Order: sequence, then C-alpha cells, then structure tokens
Amino acid sequence: MKSPLVVVIDHYDYEKNNNRRTNIVKRIKNLGFKVKSHPFVWGNKNDDNPVCGADNFVSYGDINLIHSNNICSQEFIKHVLEESSSWILEYSGGGISGLSTSNTRHGRYPHAVGNDGEIIGLRNFLQAIREGSDRDPFLYLKRRKYEYIIALSILCQGYLAVMAESDKENQSSKFGEALKKMKWDEFRDANQRKNNYSLSKLQSKYDDVTSLKWWLEPFDLWDFENDTKTKNTRLLQKYKNDIKDELQASDLEKVELFVNNIIEQGKSPEVDEVAEAFIQISALIDDGG
Repeated sequence: MKSPLVVVIDHYDYEKNNNRRTNIVKRIKNLGFKVKSHPFVWGNKNDDNPVCGADNFVSYGDINLIHSNNICSQEFIKHVLEESSSWILEYSGGGISGLSTSNTRHGRYPHAVGNDGEIIGLRNFLQAIREGSDRDPFLYLKRRKYEYIIALSILCQGYLAVMAESDKENQSSKFGEALKKMKWDEFRDANQRKNNYSLSKLQSKYDDVTSLKWWLEPFDLWDFENDTKTKNTRLLQKYKNDIKDELQASDLEKVELFVNNIIEQGKSPEVDEVAEAFIQISALIDDGG
C-alpha cells in the first residue's frame, strides 16, 4: 500500500483544537503518515435515541483509528468492514467493550494510542500495513515483557567487555560498534579514574565467557552433573520458543538465529556474532519494542 491515509475518528477534532495533552493526529504526522481528523457524527433525533445510520457516517481512510466509546462507533465499524477493505483499530484509554469481530482487518486496543508508551507500537503497526508486511500488523501493538532478551543483552555485554580487555589487537568494526553502544570507553575511563575495579581482572574471565556454559546456565539449560548442555529437549525448545515470542513482530531474525545456533551447534558464538546480536537487541530495547 502506497502512502495510506490514516483517519482518526473521535468525539474530539484534533485538527481544529490543539489543547489536548496528547494530540494523536500531530504525532501520526510526525511519524511520516498522511492523516486527517474526523469528529464522530453523533445522531440527533433526540438525546436518548441517537441516529447511527450509514447516512450519518463520516468518511474513512485506508487505516482508521476509532475511539471506541459508544454504540455509534460500533455501527460505523460494521459499516466500514462491510463496504471497504480498510483497516480499523479501535482504541480507548478506558478499555473497550462492545463490538468484537473475526475480521483480520479489525483490531481492538484498550490503550490510548497516542501516549508516549504506545507511540512506537502504533508506528510499527502503521508501517507494517504501508509496507505490506507478511506479519499480522496487530502483533506490533502487543505489549511484551523482555525477560529472556534482557538477560541475553547482559550476557552479551559481559562477553564483549571481557573481549575488549583480552584481545585489543583484533577488534572488528562491528565489535567497535557494539562497544560504542555499550558506552564502554566512557565506563572504562570512569572506572579507571575512581579505581573502583581493576579492568585487568576481566582478562581472567576469558575462559568463562567463551564457554558454552556462559550462554546456557542462566536459563537453566546446563547439566551440572555432566558439565554439558542439558539433554532435556523440552527445556531447550521452550527457551527457543520464548525467545521467538519476545522477538515477535520485531524483524530481528539474526537474534533468533544467534540463539538457535548456540543450541543446535553446542558451542560458544564468535565475537562478531555476539556484537551483532547485542546491537540488534539494544535497538529493540531502546525503541520500546
């Protein structure tokens, strides 16, 4: 889809009034999308019996963000799904009730989509539709907790810190980029000034971080009795699945491949592989998801 038109349908006109704390229309424009604001057309036969017929509906776009807060919006959604191939995202900061459909172009999101914590997910949702992604665009709106990914990031940083002090002559540009992401030089200089920790001690950790155990023990995937990778295939598969779930809709196939290679090949990764994985994970965490 080329340059889709996003229409925000609410009881509030964001284009005429700019005094709301979060102006959804302005923020979507800042994301690089064409966008219009339509205040919802309320029925007016009388206050107790609003008219919600198709003749009262406002125009709609390729992607429609609809504040789901009344029976009129539900009638409008049914109308759009029946009459067009447009996408609909219902939202409401106070939760959503009412219409639920099985239409794959219709999603319900019980959050205020323009708020700081949601804007990254909204951007990715809109981009997925514009670019014709094979992934379900609504997956980009799911809030995820990065548990395994955070742990993997810490392991990568520990590994890279040791390698930075152990092999200073053979550092690739990818490795340097990862250290820059870690702000390693700043950390190193600060610690040397304060004399809090002798960085030379990191060299003694070389065997630890270059072992397979470094990558598996924190996830309970190490067989201590036999000092090897666990043979419990259920645990290994669960780990791979959990990583995949946390990465879902983030297009970080290299991180998933990084994890799978550790499991399947049964050996510690190379320096540049760790650097690449950390750079991608860092971007994901910094971006909010």
